[in-house]
Amino acid sequence: MTGLDSMEAAFAVEVLLLDESAYGFLVSIAGAGIVAGSLINALFAKLLKINVLMGFGVIFTPIGYLIFAFSTNFMAAATGFFLLTFALSFANTGFLTFYQNNIPVEIMGRFFTVFGLVEAAFIVLFTLAIGIAAELIEIRLGALSYF
Repeated sequence: MTGLDSMEAAFAVEVLLLDESAYGFLVSIAGAGIVAGSLINALFAKLLKINVLMGFGVIFTPIGYLIFAFSTNFMAAATGFFLLTFALSFANTGFLTFYQNNIPVEIMGRFFTVFGLVEAAFIVLFTLAIGIAAELIEIRLGALSYF
């Protein structure tokens, strides 16, 4: 997702023809999605199982990206942004809860350090790949090549 941030901005400005204030509002809608998802997670924390949290997030985050990538106007883009960040809050909660329940406390710090290093390497590689794809092909297709 980090690799797609600049693609999202370029897509919103170049393809959807949004000005800076409209794009800023779009980003605010994404923030509202995170907040809404987090509130639902907090309210139903005792009822939602880890596999449901991760499954919902893993399925609906890419659907949100696809809605955004195929959007032709602000409302469609906003719907995609809201859905992807809403679902992302479920995925993050599920994955972090899974880690906390399954990794011994004694090695948790080392595990997250190694995991963070691997994650950072993949972020750099995916950002590079998406940037190259955007230069070689259309922005909309470059964003979709991530999937």
